[in-house]
Order: sequence, then C-alpha cells, then structure tokens
Amino acid sequence: MAGQSGKLKVGAIIQARMKSVRLPDKILMPLPYPTGKPLLWWIFQGALKSKMIHEVVLASSNNKENDLLGPFCAANSVMFFRGSETDVLSRFTQVIRQNGFDVVVRLTGDNPIVDSTWLDYAIAHHIQNQNDYTHTSGLPLGMNFEVISAKPLMSLEERSLTDVDREHVTHYIRNHADFKKEEIRLLPDENLEGVRLTIDYPSDFATLSLIFTLLNEGELPDMNLISKIKSEKKWIFSVNDGNRQKKQFASTSEEVEAALKLLEQNDLCKAAKILATQVS
Repeated sequence: MAGQSGKLKVGAIIQARMKSVRLPDKILMPLPYPTGKPLLWWIFQGALKSKMIHEVVLASSNNKENDLLGPFCAANSVMFFRGSETDVLSRFTQVIRQNGFDVVVRLTGDNPIVDSTWLDYAIAHHIQNQNDYTHTSGLPLGMNFEVISAKPLMSLEERSLTDVDREHVTHYIRNHADFKKEEIRLLPDENLEGVRLTIDYPSDFATLSLIFTLLNEGELPDMNLISKIKSEKKWIFSVNDGNRQKKQFASTSEEVEAALKLLEQNDLCKAAKILATQVS
C-alpha cells in the first residue's frame, strides 16, 4: 500500500477483541445482518482505502477466544499482533516498534464506518502541524479519529502510569499538558454529534445493520451516506439514541458528578441526594 505521507510511515492499529460484555463476538458478526461481511472487515476496508496509511495491523489480546482472528486476518491480508489483555498501550508500542511506524491512527472494533477522506485529512493535518496528538470532533459518535505520533507514545514507557493509562491508549497524553495536542472540528454545521454509530449494545448493531442495507454493491459507508440518511431516513438514528456511551473519567470526583447527573435525569433524586451526602 503506497502511502502519501512523505518519509513518515503511517500505520493504522485496530484495537479489537472477541470478548464483549454487552455483545459478545460482535467484531465477526455480519453487517448487514445476516448475510453481510463481518464488522471487522468493514473497518479493514475503510483503513485500507486510505491514501496516507502504509500498513494496517489488528492488535488483539492473547486470550484464547481471539484465536479466530488469526485466520480472518490472513484471509484479508491484514497483519495480526497479540499482546496483553489489559495493557493495551503495550500492544501499541510493540506494534510501533516492530513496524517502524512514525505516526499511528487508533481505530477500534466498535466502529465499522471509517471515512477514508476525513481520515486522510486528519492524518495530513497532524503531520503538517507536527502534533503529538490530534483528534477530530463533529462527526457522529464512532466516526471520529485519533492520530498519535509514535515518539511521544513510546515515551510513555518511561513514565509512571496507572492501570487506566495502560488500558486506554491515549488517556495519559490527553490528560497531561506537556504534549502538543489539537482538536480538529469537522462539519460544524451538520449537528451530527448526537448520532450514535458505534456498536456497544444490540440496538447499536440493529442501527448499523439498517444503515448498511442502504449501501450499493461495492460501496463503503462514509459521511455521504450518513448525510443522506439524516436528510431522508432520520428515523433510523432513533433506534439506538437512548444508549449511554461508556466514558473514561480523569478522577473519582468526575465520575461521581456524572453519576449524580444520571440519577437526576432518571428521576432518582433521593438516591442522588444520598450519594451527594456521602461524598461531600
């Protein structure tokens, strides 16, 4: 695959595993259901379509249930790496070291729609601005990107990290000021951030399955399709709009604050009051 990023080698690392609490084995489930390509196949294809990316690597864990992913990667010409179940950061640093990546794009097995046009825009912007970390916003949940320079990511091996820092690859960089970080706001006038296109719950899978039925033969899903659905079939987005997204909290107090809001939103005011009293 010929990248267009000059002398810098850009890799896409897909973080995925078979184990899932709410929807086990989802990464090999067919989209659209029941006769489509596996969810993971769509992520591969979106990344492979990029003009900036040189290599795509699936980074999974050593747990036995992930044995199924080896033959799948071999059949789809994608490199396969296996490492720690909980120390996901170490998976990334080992992949970087083995492949000599200068820049990495972090993709996950929850998000089957990879718009290569916006991906390449984010990569080019990251490289041009010489950022340590670049993330996009403005696209639907599950379609934004994280681009990280290899050197600052590798430097984390020399720092004192928490279990959260090791489990969530970009957590340390996002929460420390000594890195050059930038947010790229995409499509600010489209109001798409309330659209949920990640797969965590069965209703998320149902939503994405409906969306993928609208693809023509040989097409990959992208923002053009999502904009068309917003204009013509917006009801599809209501199938999973009540789902709550998992969030990484920087501190216990931040998590408690979010819990209080959630209790209040669900009219559990007495429980919220008790929780507020206990932590005050």
